[in-house]
Amino acid sequence: MFSLQDRIEDILISLSKQYHLIRLGEKYPYLFFSYVLDPGRANLALARLKLAEVESKLVL
Repeated sequence: MFSLQDRIEDILISLSKQYHLIRLGEKYPYLFFSYVLDPGRANLALARLKLAEVESKLVL
């Protein structure tokens, strides 16, 4: 078996007409954040940064 000593930051599902970017909550582990993006227009690196920013500013 694999021994994963790291945590999953995000998951990318790529379809022919959409990217689904899912970020697992670090601050609130019971939450996840999701973007649905257009592959022709999306900047995945920027989307990842923005999702992390949203999570860091979230207060529950």
